[in-house]
Amino acid sequence: MFKKQSLIHVGRLLIWILGAWFCRPTLAQIPEAGPGRPGTLQRTGQERTAWWVSGVATVSIDGDGALSGTVEKAAGDTQSNQHHGSDPSPLWWILPVCVVVIAAILYWNRTLGRKASVETADRPTSDESIRDTSRRFRAIFDQSINLIGVMDPQGTLLDLNNLAIELSGASREEVLGKPFWEGPWWRHDPVARERLREAVARVARGGEPVQFETTHTDRDGRMHDIQFCLRAVQDETGRIVLLVPEGMDITERKQMERALRGSEARLREAQRIAHIGDWELNLLTNRLTWSDEVFRIFEIDNRRFGASYEAFLAMVHPDDRGAVDAAYRQSLETGKAYGIAHRLLMPDGRVKYVREQCETYHNAEGKPIRSVGTVQDITDLKRSEDALRESKEWHRSLLEAANDAIFLMAEDRFVDCNPRTLALFGGTREQILQAHPYDLSPEFQVDGRLSAEKAREKISAAYGGEPQSFEWRHCRIDRTPFEAEVSLNRVFLEGKPHLLAIVRDITERKQAEEALRKEMAFSRTVIESSPAFFVAIGADGRTRMMNPAMLNALGYTEEEVVGKDYLTAFVPEADHEALAGVFEQIVVGRQATVNENHILSKDGHTLLVEWHGAPVYKNDEMDYFFGVGIDITERKRAEEEIRKLNTELEQRVQDRTAQLAAANAALNEFAYVVSHDLKAPLRAVSQLAQWVSEDYAAVLDEEGRSRLKLMNSRIARMYNLIDGILQYSRIGRVEEDRRPIDLDALVRDVIEALSPPDGIRVTVDRTLPMVTADRTQMEQVFQNLIGNAIKFMDKPVGLVTVACEDAGDRWRFQVADNGPGIDPKYHEKVFGIFQTLAPRDQQESTGIGLTLVRKIVELYSGRVELASEVGKGSTFTFTLPK
Repeated sequence: MFKKQSLIHVGRLLIWILGAWFCRPTLAQIPEAGPGRPGTLQRTGQERTAWWVSGVATVSIDGDGALSGTVEKAAGDTQSNQHHGSDPSPLWWILPVCVVVIAAILYWNRTLGRKASVETADRPTSDESIRDTSRRFRAIFDQSINLIGVMDPQGTLLDLNNLAIELSGASREEVLGKPFWEGPWWRHDPVARERLREAVARVARGGEPVQFETTHTDRDGRMHDIQFCLRAVQDETGRIVLLVPEGMDITERKQMERALRGSEARLREAQRIAHIGDWELNLLTNRLTWSDEVFRIFEIDNRRFGASYEAFLAMVHPDDRGAVDAAYRQSLETGKAYGIAHRLLMPDGRVKYVREQCETYHNAEGKPIRSVGTVQDITDLKRSEDALRESKEWHRSLLEAANDAIFLMAEDRFVDCNPRTLALFGGTREQILQAHPYDLSPEFQVDGRLSAEKAREKISAAYGGEPQSFEWRHCRIDRTPFEAEVSLNRVFLEGKPHLLAIVRDITERKQAEEALRKEMAFSRTVIESSPAFFVAIGADGRTRMMNPAMLNALGYTEEEVVGKDYLTAFVPEADHEALAGVFEQIVVGRQATVNENHILSKDGHTLLVEWHGAPVYKNDEMDYFFGVGIDITERKRAEEEIRKLNTELEQRVQDRTAQLAAANAALNEFAYVVSHDLKAPLRAVSQLAQWVSEDYAAVLDEEGRSRLKLMNSRIARMYNLIDGILQYSRIGRVEEDRRPIDLDALVRDVIEALSPPDGIRVTVDRTLPMVTADRTQMEQVFQNLIGNAIKFMDKPVGLVTVACEDAGDRWRFQVADNGPGIDPKYHEKVFGIFQTLAPRDQQESTGIGLTLVRKIVELYSGRVELASEVGKGSTFTFTLPK
């Protein structure tokens, strides 16, 4: 009996010890505990607090066989810890206590058993002791801060402590004897029930404990977070006889974890938004810890960066590194907090600005142990400050360079002004700032009001927040008046209202406006007195103005035309489409245009007008069309008459051209006939003279031979004359073959064909150009000019020169000689047909050569000129197109 009871006590004790170990509380402390004093377990309200004593456990058996135990706390060994995960309580005392307790029970059981075997008949069992021991273990079981139960390997609940029953909201009878997973704790979560069923089967099958987090609902429907574990109890043979489910309420811990995570997340977000990170440097280990924002500021991957003070210092801009290190070293020595702004040099060369705050903590011996601080990215702030400074400098530069005088006024006194003010008012800065605003104005304004009275009104309104812009008559320091345009605006400097006054000299503009008014009056006079038509048509197509000339021509008064739709009232329908297109062209093209269209008079007759129209704009929007027209009705009639006359004339020209063509054809035929019929008798006479000369040579005296020679020369002259007439008649009538010609080669061929006699030298001054012309005509020009120079040379050493020069779009040619020259009174005569200066008996010539030259050159739109004096040679000049 004692052995059985002992085993029961051992089993219950083991359950209590295992439960205490595997379901360790999150907070362990012993209130009012001291050396040798029993530890107590307390639970108040919704809190679940485990009091855990690190000390010596004593188990004893009193004389009645009851098991009693005390836990003595070791002095100075109590500590409170809050954990997020496994319990940090030391393990070293658990196993020795278990060994001591089990050994004591086994010894007690063996001794008591022997006594029981001898004294069974003499000593009755102490039922009261057994019940007392059971009550003690039941009290421990029921008062546990964890949810504890016992069930068989099939999962049927055998027992539960009070806390589990209380959390379920049901009675003990309603839950015992039923499968654990069907208990009220899991009624809200079918998935949890199935998970629990699988856990029971796995632990009952293999004996390995199962642990996971789940949720329970209490009798009020509140949800509790539970750290659940399920373990197996085996007998001495290793058979699983019981399953022990235990649960620890970790609701408050979870809430604290969530609150902590939320707080940390808010802190990280606040740091991210403010660009402020925190850091801590452990000076004992040289370990530098950075928050996420510091890594973002330094643009470093926290997984690859070994944070240390040296690594941090390496990222500081080289120019700032010494100052940063010195500030930190001083903090280490003095313990004083410091703040410093410096630059960071990024790997890509960018520069960032940061502000650091640091404080170093020392131990009792004064040795620095850790430094903490913050880092704030002030790059944007720095850039804003730089931009603000540049903006101030820029605005000051604008103020200094402004073309207008700018004053700053406080109340009604000047406190600042720009250089243009000094130039405009003709004084020094001291003179301007000492003057009152009224001192820079004449006594009265243009409207007759006192300047001081009117200025006070403007200044008061501007200080009231109403911007003022007006024209004002100012005067310089020397009292010279000038016209100005003034604007007053209220500004706030250091929280105080000021006035910013801008003064612009508009004297020239006023003069220009006056000149414009005079010009407009003049233009008005011109428009009203001009015989031309003037009309203004609004962008909406309505007539705004017609001048008297147009009104008189159409028979309207000004009141009758203003406001009328111009197209429908004054333009025939046939011209509507064309005139609408003109208006559109003016709008799109934004430029003047010229057109003709008819206009209708009041009595219905039409006038044809030539219009010059242009758009007039106001604020970049077209305001109206302005047109100036001339009545061309009579001119058009005259042009029509001229056109008819031109048509008739063209017909006459065509008829005359046909007649000339027929005449030319007849002339060509006549020339051919003349050439053939005249040359035939000449050839017969020439043949007869030759026969007489040959047959009667012996009987002919000198006179006879002379006469035959004269007859032959006259026959040759007649031949040449006939050929010259034919050539002359063909020029301009025979189709030309114009093509590029190398004149240099052509002239040299001509010279070679002429075979200049000894004593006469013909030279070409430079290479002659290519021209597009008829080759035969060019040969005739140069052959006649060079041939005449050779023929009429009277010097023993004759010189003929052919030259050419560039004359823009033409070539200018010269054929000069040093021959006898020509008297200027014969310069024009030599170009006449059949004209010669020497008798033909002295110098054989047809008198047609120069006539041919002039006619050919004129065919190419050129002209021939002669420069010559008697005895000084002659120069013939002519031009040909390039």
